[in-house]
Amino acid sequence: WLLLNNLLIFFNHKVTDLVIGRQMNASELGYYSLAYEISNLPTTELVFPLSRAVFPGYAKLKNDLEALKNSFLKFTSLIVYVASPICFGMAATSEELISILLGDKWAAVVPMIPLLAFYGLLRCAVQNTGSIYLVLNKPQFPVVFSVARLVLLTPTLVFIVPEYGGYGASVAILAVTGFIMPFAFVVVG
Repeated sequence: WLLLNNLLIFFNHKVTDLVIGRQMNASELGYYSLAYEISNLPTTELVFPLSRAVFPGYAKLKNDLEALKNSFLKFTSLIVYVASPICFGMAATSEELISILLGDKWAAVVPMIPLLAFYGLLRCAVQNTGSIYLVLNKPQFPVVFSVARLVLLTPTLVFIVPEYGGYGASVAILAVTGFIMPFAFVVVG
């Protein structure tokens, strides 16, 4: 299950690059990739390392479901509490952020950053569920969610990217993730 899930995660994150690269041009893919990297820094640099660190604590609580649930909720709340101002700040100041850090030639990424920053916040919130599924010996759930995301995202991207490029891809990713995310929490609960 873990190998399959990791492959699906890879495809979920690369399908956007594939569709933009195939249907648009290299510069549009470059703009999207830069916006994605910048807006997902809180997730990749803060949440992923913390999630790996908290997994052993969850494993110790696997026989006490109430304590596990409380720990999960506290940790997820902390992550969202820390990541929210960063993501909202990126979204609110995307124009200034890009202008100061990269210059005006990268202005095309500005409209994508707020969307992808909110996607990054959703990713921060849901990242911790994978550890819970593993602790509860239910590794098939992340696979189901990854398949569902890929099945919903791919045709959405194929439909929206030719007309709206990287901005459309950003909308698609945020919409699909926003749709699937509540199901991950319902299953954990």
